[in-house]
Amino acid sequence: MTQERAARVHSQHSQRVKSQNAGDRKVAFKGTLDNPHRVSWPTAPANVQNTILAHLVDLLDGVADFHRNRTSSKKRKRTPEKANELSQRSTRKWIPSGDPAIDQDTSTEDPSTLLLLDHAEKSEPPSILNSLTYGINAVTKRLENQIERSRAKLVLKTSNETKTTEEVPDPIHYLFVCRADVDPSILIDHLPYLVATYNVLRQKDFSPIILATLPKGAESTLAQAMGVRRLAALAIDASSAVSRERLTIVTNSLPLVTAPWLSSTPTGSYIQTHIKQLRTTAPRDMKAAREARMKGKAAAKLRRSEQRTVATITKRAAK
Repeated sequence: MTQERAARVHSQHSQRVKSQNAGDRKVAFKGTLDNPHRVSWPTAPANVQNTILAHLVDLLDGVADFHRNRTSSKKRKRTPEKANELSQRSTRKWIPSGDPAIDQDTSTEDPSTLLLLDHAEKSEPPSILNSLTYGINAVTKRLENQIERSRAKLVLKTSNETKTTEEVPDPIHYLFVCRADVDPSILIDHLPYLVATYNVLRQKDFSPIILATLPKGAESTLAQAMGVRRLAALAIDASSAVSRERLTIVTNSLPLVTAPWLSSTPTGSYIQTHIKQLRTTAPRDMKAAREARMKGKAAAKLRRSEQRTVATITKRAAK
């Protein structure tokens, strides 16, 4: 994927700027230093992104059907009394007694529908579903919890303290984000920072988080494969052997997202300086603009002086 070389333009206007004649001003760009503590999204060629998306759709096979069946069963859920009554009425239909009055079906429910709903309630979820976390909020919460646990372990290791082991969920190993489909992008801008923080604080026996962006249109494709309305972020746990087998090859080329300034052992390398361009305006005639500004300041000072004089005279006359 070719990187855009055009400078990012920041065109937010200040609320303090007064309206000026556009004909007297020209567009100007000023260079400003960007925050050095920044984490960039990993880049990958378009063919790699499409391959990852195809593997994900393969892994999610059966998840959409499970979600749809479960949703249908929830909508048709009944009270125990109603369910018992419908069960008796349905049984009466399928056990003939020889009496037409008794064998007549008085139930308004289709027995095939009842059997399908009962099958949906008893069906087991696909195995991959137990290793998934999807949705921006859910993924953010998981990442924050992982960072907190890693930080706690690091503190205990430094202080030589011991803590009783408790059962914790498996850490996230893959995180896929539909970056091109999210608008505004501020909704997901925090994810690279969380991933980089965990990758720095994690213990050596834990795998790092592989962050990957997906091509445009991937959000609707994944949502359809999951059986949900929207899906901007999808995380897979490290315990999923199936995902490791299918995704390891295509994700090996992705760069690892880290934050070197958080590491306790400095690498000795410096972050490359990044200069961003701020779009603003400047007077076409700097000398004339300076003179007009000085005249404006003198006129404003004279007006304030006159207002104070009038106020003083009015106050004395009132006495």
